[in-house]
Amino acid sequence: MAFCSNCGSELKEGEKFCTNCGKAVSNEDRTQNPISYTENNNVKKPKKKRKVWKIILIIFLLLVIGAGAFIYHEMNEDFPKAIGKEKTTDIEIGGIVFPMSEAYEFADSNASGGQSYKTKGGRSYILFESTDLDIPEGFDIADKDLEAKIYEAIKSNADAILTSPKEVSTDDMNIDSLPCWSKAYEGTYEGISAHMKCVATYNSYSKKFVAVTIVTSSGYADKAMARYDRMLNTAKVNKSVSSSAEGVSVDLKDLLDSYEEFMDEYIEFMKKYKSNSSDVASMLGDYTEIMQKYTDFATKISNLNTSNMSPADYAYYMEVTTRIYKKLAEIE
Repeated sequence: MAFCSNCGSELKEGEKFCTNCGKAVSNEDRTQNPISYTENNNVKKPKKKRKVWKIILIIFLLLVIGAGAFIYHEMNEDFPKAIGKEKTTDIEIGGIVFPMSEAYEFADSNASGGQSYKTKGGRSYILFESTDLDIPEGFDIADKDLEAKIYEAIKSNADAILTSPKEVSTDDMNIDSLPCWSKAYEGTYEGISAHMKCVATYNSYSKKFVAVTIVTSSGYADKAMARYDRMLNTAKVNKSVSSSAEGVSVDLKDLLDSYEEFMDEYIEFMKKYKSNSSDVASMLGDYTEIMQKYTDFATKISNLNTSNMSPADYAYYMEVTTRIYKKLAEIE
């Protein structure tokens, strides 16, 4: 019988992760003496710390689930442009706006709202995860025990993603003044030499814990890490976050928000026109202007390719357009 070295729960044969706390199972867990666990855990952790730790361990488990295998496409360049010539697209995760390099394209998402992006050549993946984390009153986010647990969770993920991971030096950093926890590792993934780095932070504005992990082929690590570090160093905290827009491309959100704002104006105009149709002459100038705007927005919206949207983008697109259709029905 084996027990989790993190929380003490019994581990069933063949399990790769503890079902109670999410910690990756190591060989030491498999061979441990169950009596030693009892002897080393006489002092119980405070409940509010255990709650925070458990949430953070779960988010790192989700990062492992979201990691994709390197699938090389020899005809596709991973980084066809110099970093200074690449365009970026803003995506918002956990109330933080990240400028994503055009070298990366949307790859997948999971049930928790996490997203992964990969290069066209498949040699580099960036994984985003966030979860609600309302820190209990009186709890210090800079708590040293919490820091140790976060680094332990990052190491567990490195063990699960890479074979024989070796920690390498990395820099301390902030994301738009938010303090971060960061670790980097080298190892092999599916027999390929790989580099992994994870940066995690707590966004006190959105009350979300956010983790951003890159897994890349070592041969492309310099180029991939340059874009990853630039993205994190130029990310901005959205201090007026909207939960319904979580993970939505900022450019798309700006367009849809502007579209909805205009449609509200259009609907008010049409209501006024219907209620006072005798004053058509004086309203003609306004009508011409508003119909030009209507045509412009209709063109922009019709040009959107919904089949290429991420789940978050499509959900927000449907949310906004559904609201607009309901408002339009009121003036039919």
